[in-house]
Amino acid sequence: MMHRTRPWGQLTRRRLTIGTITTAALPAAVAVAAMGCAPGAAGSEGSSPPASLTKEPVALRLQQLAGQSEQYAHRYSAEFTQRHPNIKVEVEEYPSAEYWTKMLALHASDQLGDLAYGWNSQGHLASWAHKGLARALDDLVRADKYDLGQYYAGALEADRWEGKLWALPTVGHPGEVTLFYNISLLDAVGVKHPAPTWKLDDVIDAAKRLVKPGIWGYGWGRGYFQLVTRLRAFGGDFLSPDGKKATLSMPAAKAALQWEYDMIGRHRVAPSPADTPGAGQMFQDGTLALYASNVATVTTWRRPIGDRFKWAATLYPPGPSGKRGTGLHTNTMHLTRQTRHPREAWELLKFLTSHEVGVQKILMESGSPGGRPDVWNDPRLWNYEPWYKVGAALMAEAEPPFVAHNLRTPEVTAALEQGLQEVWLSKVSPPTGADQVNQAIQAILDQPR
Repeated sequence: MMHRTRPWGQLTRRRLTIGTITTAALPAAVAVAAMGCAPGAAGSEGSSPPASLTKEPVALRLQQLAGQSEQYAHRYSAEFTQRHPNIKVEVEEYPSAEYWTKMLALHASDQLGDLAYGWNSQGHLASWAHKGLARALDDLVRADKYDLGQYYAGALEADRWEGKLWALPTVGHPGEVTLFYNISLLDAVGVKHPAPTWKLDDVIDAAKRLVKPGIWGYGWGRGYFQLVTRLRAFGGDFLSPDGKKATLSMPAAKAALQWEYDMIGRHRVAPSPADTPGAGQMFQDGTLALYASNVATVTTWRRPIGDRFKWAATLYPPGPSGKRGTGLHTNTMHLTRQTRHPREAWELLKFLTSHEVGVQKILMESGSPGGRPDVWNDPRLWNYEPWYKVGAALMAEAEPPFVAHNLRTPEVTAALEQGLQEVWLSKVSPPTGADQVNQAIQAILDQPR
């Protein structure tokens, strides 16, 4: 998903020091040309950390995107301070629409904190590493003899770039591979509930039986995160593994786009982007029966939907490739290069990515599970929501999305989403749209880093 930006004078941030909430104005405007101009791939590890935490007073600043899915950081930053009374943690939150631009501005003006929320997808992690915003963690891992085997191998792969580890995963999930279903709508017409054994044809058949005036049978977001998983389920992708070639013109990719378009233009069971208020909101409103989305909504939709209707989730069916498409996503927590307290920040980072915190994130309805096998396989998660039991099996094989070699992944994903709107709106055919978008993506990939 791409984020809109607005003039710096309009931006706000919310600071939360454990126990006290205050507001503060943003720093003055920062020249765009200064943002991220210093590559940080080399020499971004600090010296070896001290053997133990300091006993002197330390103030850590943790900067993150505002939202329900990140509320766990407030609770566990406070608990960290209880364990280490000399270390105070201040959480600073920024609106999601401006977050990525704002972090680059804070980096350029030397006003970053000690830890920063991010994610691997859309090339954000690689870009932050290259621009010197993030600090590599390898020296801290070595000095601490820290066991990285606690995390999924795919999650660590997602958090590496050019041979270095730039973050640990506070969240790890296999991508937009969750099929939500409105039990009330399905039961009303006698449609069997979706199960991991379903095929794509079962989705089509069910959607046809469910659609009626005022009710859509099927929907999904059709953005970058959804497209990655659908393309891969058909054996395709939009980038080559080395990030140098656009691959949307390949037959498998075109077949995936044709399947999704047919749900709109042929079977007429799915809303197009022209239909409002959007598939996600339609599901929450009870006017959409089947919805493909992110696992995070397993928790975050509980309160908005309440008891208005019954619903559940399962894995989205595999595609012609025989596999369920995955785009392993990690919410990342970075140490910034500007931190003056790497040892204490590292200790907080380990705590925020620990087993118990990764489990409690779900139990407190704060987004997706931690990126660890012991989190996904914790019986408490399985009791809370059975989806996590079937999702755990997929996590072991989930693979992260590819990144543009020239670090222009946000431009690539923007071209992907915007160009395919012409397909979903029936302005061009899926094969023609795929070729046009492929050409646009390749033009971006041919540009220098």
